[in-house]
Amino acid sequence: MPAGSRILGVAKRSGSLLGVYEFQDGALRGSDVGAAFTYVGDRSGEAGKSFELPAYHTVDLLAHYKASDNVTVGLNLNNLFDEKYYERSYSNYWVNPGEPRNFTVSLTLNL
Repeated sequence: MPAGSRILGVAKRSGSLLGVYEFQDGALRGSDVGAAFTYVGDRSGEAGKSFELPAYHTVDLLAHYKASDNVTVGLNLNNLFDEKYYERSYSNYWVNPGEPRNFTVSLTLNL
């Protein structure tokens, strides 16, 4: 890699913020809802070349329902606004797109 080149795939500026509210009383006690915001700035897409991946941001939503002391059901909506972005690359011929909007469900059992 030539001296002074940007490190492959590393943005100068990036960050994420996660906020979660947990219910303290009532039927939803122990359950939570939240949102996450992620920003990744532009970054080098190929070592030693001028090819760059553009900046992107995503918003995710989450919720967990505590059905009992031992059972929690989770729901995640990832990439809420279906942002088209490129997560990483090794060259301008090999670029990996980011995940489109998707929904996941989880079940946690404490035995």
